[in-house]
Amino acid sequence: MKHIIYFFTLLFFSLTAFGDELDQMPVPPSYEKTRSFTLLYVERQPNVPAFLKHQIKSLELKARGSWTAHDSLNYAFELVYLGEFTHALTYFSRVKTDTISHPVTLHLLQLTYLKTNRFDSLKKAIKRGGNSPSVKEIRLRLVEVREMYLNKTWDPETNIIFPLLRDSSNYLYKNSQKQFYKYLVPRAENYKSALLYDALYTDDTDKILSQAFEEFGDFLHKHFYLTNAFMSYSISRFYDKRNTSTAKKIKTIKTEMDEANLLQPSIRENFQKTSKTRYLFKEISEITDDSTSIYAANSLTLEDIETLKAKKQPDYLPWINSELLLIVILGIMLFLVIVFIKSRK
Repeated sequence: MKHIIYFFTLLFFSLTAFGDELDQMPVPPSYEKTRSFTLLYVERQPNVPAFLKHQIKSLELKARGSWTAHDSLNYAFELVYLGEFTHALTYFSRVKTDTISHPVTLHLLQLTYLKTNRFDSLKKAIKRGGNSPSVKEIRLRLVEVREMYLNKTWDPETNIIFPLLRDSSNYLYKNSQKQFYKYLVPRAENYKSALLYDALYTDDTDKILSQAFEEFGDFLHKHFYLTNAFMSYSISRFYDKRNTSTAKKIKTIKTEMDEANLLQPSIRENFQKTSKTRYLFKEISEITDDSTSIYAANSLTLEDIETLKAKKQPDYLPWINSELLLIVILGIMLFLVIVFIKSRK
């Protein structure tokens, strides 16, 4: 009986000590719950719509001289996906673009105007787009600032892109849940949508977009979540590595997240760099083993292309053609014959 009492007493004190140790163990960091708004994973190279992918690949079946205006338009879209904006503009300028209405194709046209500094055309395209009036207003403001920056009348150090985000009246909404969801959440969503239009498809340095995301990060820091502000600041730094102001804010946000025991979102995972091989329309017929099977190639999906490329035998001598290889082989044979004859003498 004494042994049993001793055993349970020892067990009790052991569990008590173990519980104290558990209380002293640090709580592992967790991801911040961002129910009202999130700026995490961004799909920067969206899938090509099925109808557009089919139209682009069908161009391989037609001779260039027999292309219609519709074919030229599809080729222009292909060039945008390949990042050849100036070339795409030459095709867009030859056809009627006022009828382009699909959100994806209209965005490709707008992206071409943006990358070639055709600001007047870009403004017209944005105005007739399907965005909400608030998103259109934000996007048009960005175009206006870009135009001033190109004309050297804009100074990122002193000029503000979005005064509304710094409006002191916003502070009143923090104390009212109803006002918060009525005004601030829709505002955050509108700015997110507008800014991401310019962030798709490209990794080029962009000081205006960097400043825009920095101002958006300030807004998110004041009214929303630390991790979302961190993402906005990180995207700002992504588009301008020399933005020292953003770098300081990222350091401050990291400290605040550490103090709140929050995990930092990964910019590499949530805002991945664009891949130059993501859209491989021009390589469809080249990577098939049978070059005459163009009809089979036309039915490939972009995922099929990646599979074919992985299975294709590597060319270990890509710098040498068949004729040059034959000359080298004959030279080696001639050298061996000469050596053989001399050794016989």
